[in-house]
Amino acid sequence: MRSAMRGSAAEPVPAVRGGDVLIALIMLAVFVLAYVYAQQWPFRARFFPEYVSVAGAAFAVLKLVGYGVQLRWHRAWNRQAPESDPAAGKTEPDPEDDQADYSLEYVFGTATRREWAAALGWIAAFFVSLWLVGVFITVPLFAFAYLRIAGKAGWLAAAAYAAVAGAVLWLAFYQLLYVPMPAGVF
Repeated sequence: MRSAMRGSAAEPVPAVRGGDVLIALIMLAVFVLAYVYAQQWPFRARFFPEYVSVAGAAFAVLKLVGYGVQLRWHRAWNRQAPESDPAAGKTEPDPEDDQADYSLEYVFGTATRREWAAALGWIAAFFVSLWLVGVFITVPLFAFAYLRIAGKAGWLAAAAYAAVAGAVLWLAFYQLLYVPMPAGVF
């Protein structure tokens, strides 16, 4: 019966972590609020944010449903695991575990306070810069700074990436779509 749920009897279904559910709920709230906030804009200005918000909210709901299914499988697997078997719920080391050490879950689960603070600092710097100088200056500037400082990329690669990102953004939203973008307070 267990094999019908998830591969094999020796393969337990992982538990759902509360942090994952919390992040999915926060993202759902952000997308719903973005959709509601965009309703006060004219049609052409709100068109893109509406669709991104709807897609993001749909993916967040799908992720929450997936967590619900995973939780149900986890509980069913634990109910069926024999109590007398000391190896129940345990698996042998898998050679793919070495690759899993670089997975996104592993990175988030093992990040130090300093790494979290640095990541949150970069996010805060991006949004403060967006508010101050606008999107057309922030994106290339931030891309260059992040690639040089955090990514340790070379000058040429960082400059090329920043130039392409800025040019694509300007061409797509300013020249082709005529979508008003945040200009900043300065």
